Amino acid sequence: MNENKMNGFLFNICIYTITLYLASLFPFIGRTIVSFFIKTPSISELKADASYLVNIIYPLMGVVTITAFLFGGYIACYFTGYRVAYKTRAAQSRNKAKTQTIICGIIISFYNIFTGFGSSFSGMFAIQFWYPSAILGSLFGLYDKTNLLAVINNSDIRLNNFVITGLNPIIGVLIVIFAILLSVAFVYVALRGRFKGEADGLESIKKYVEEIKKESSAE
Repeated sequence: MNENKMNGFLFNICIYTITLYLASLFPFIGRTIVSFFIKTPSISELKADASYLVNIIYPLMGVVTITAFLFGGYIACYFTGYRVAYKTRAAQSRNKAKTQTIICGIIISFYNIFTGFGSSFSGMFAIQFWYPSAILGSLFGLYDKTNLLAVINNSDIRLNNFVITGLNPIIGVLIVIFAILLSVAFVYVALRGRFKGEADGLESIKKYVEEIKKESSAE
């Protein structure tokens, strides 16, 4: 009965939504680890000049958070796919798995974006969208990284986890664009991880059953 339930469409929607939620925490974990080794400049040290952040910190944090985001999607869905396939001794059809994962990905993507804007991208979610947007915003001339006071007020130069929250209204469109692009990539790698996990789970249970049969026949 429990195994049949785990093969259900809605059950898989729920379990993979939770899985992708947990995977969305990987960028925060990655940034937190890396931040221990990086000096955070104070507002007085910046003096409205964010060149150090844009030229050095943001590329580093962008690579770390985006890599962690995609890796998290893959490994989390691999683990879930493995456990479910091993438990049920069956895998969802490819089309059903794609539909489920896409639905879960859309739910989590909206959650990430909504939570990101709600926390000014200084919280635990959606930070992977902010860093590349800040870099591109500077390259496109949306703001002068050497003179932030030309585009935002001094009170808006608030640093939290290297994020200058006052830039959000300026680079908001870029954030949404990166959110869409990275979310598509996130769902793709999550689906690949799920397929691989299900295949390995079925292979493991097959080997386990064969070993049990050999032991039984030996007796």
